[in-house]
Amino acid sequence: MADWLEERIAHLREQQDAEQLAKRPAAELEAHKAEVLRSKARPLLDELTEIVTTDFGRYDENFRDEPERQVSLTVKPSGGFKLVKLHYPAVDMECSLDLASRAIRAEYIMTASTYGTPHHQTIEVILDVDWHDNVTLSVGKHRVRTLGDLSRILIERVLFA
Repeated sequence: MADWLEERIAHLREQQDAEQLAKRPAAELEAHKAEVLRSKARPLLDELTEIVTTDFGRYDENFRDEPERQVSLTVKPSGGFKLVKLHYPAVDMECSLDLASRAIRAEYIMTASTYGTPHHQTIEVILDVDWHDNVTLSVGKHRVRTLGDLSRILIERVLFA
């Protein structure tokens, strides 16, 4: 019962935030958002990477002895991570920060079989800044509420391909 109430309150807060943001001059607002993202985006990506590492560890514990389910995780020193599943359907996914476009970008290369043509897909997680200088996340038209939800969105298609 409380979930619907929390969603309504959050929606009302988003509307209020939008009204407050609309009152600021556009150039000032964009410069402020860029500054906030420069300081908060990389720590956010690092926190996402920690969550992905934890989720991956739980997956790996369950499927370590099954070659067709084996996936490798590499944490990139520059930020982000890479997941690779070699057994078909194979998936190679790399996640990184693209501060210029204000996004966390996940690039996928999926190959169904040995003779299959690789299929490329990109998921862009758009980073924005609300009235309280919190970074907000959205994929397409959908708002992502938690980094745990984002972890699932990004890695599920690799782990369970």
